[in-house]
Amino acid sequence: MKNKTELRKEIRSSMAALPMEARASASRRLQERLRDELPGNLRRIGIFLPLPDEPDLRPVFSDWLKQGSELLLAVPDGQSWCWRELKALSPLQPAALGISIPPLRPGQPPAPELALVPGRAFTVSGERLGRGKGIYDRLLTQAETIPWGLCFSCQLREKLPQEAWDVRMARVLTESDPDVATRTP
Repeated sequence: MKNKTELRKEIRSSMAALPMEARASASRRLQERLRDELPGNLRRIGIFLPLPDEPDLRPVFSDWLKQGSELLLAVPDGQSWCWRELKALSPLQPAALGISIPPLRPGQPPAPELALVPGRAFTVSGERLGRGKGIYDRLLTQAETIPWGLCFSCQLREKLPQEAWDVRMARVLTESDPDVATRTP
């Protein structure tokens, strides 16, 4: 099995080769799956704002804000990361690691009930390969948050190298694959 660094490089190359229109189309299909499958009783949902090679779910997030859901975003806080509540999805301002973040409400909100988590790769059994900084692994161990991995189907792998600190996803959703739940909320 390839190590994590080799896999990240391989997946980064395959994602760069995926045409933008294919990525946009897959994102729209994943948005529909998320609208259909997210439990309706959730009030606090952890989200991510997409990097260029990640699924773009902002239309769903915008709908949830309009419906009164509390959306929390993982943001840098000194040397660590924490969840902060979003006021809106724009305007964006630069933050650490080349990401941009929208206006955030001050203070530390309760942890999300469910967190939508991006990654470089996933398995159907919930293993995740992130970008190598351990941000989500640390965030998800701080509270009783149910993690759902979200990715394009081309990012699914049979097996991934795992460390003791790697957090397993309760569910992994792609734009086209059948339900690959490992456990549900």
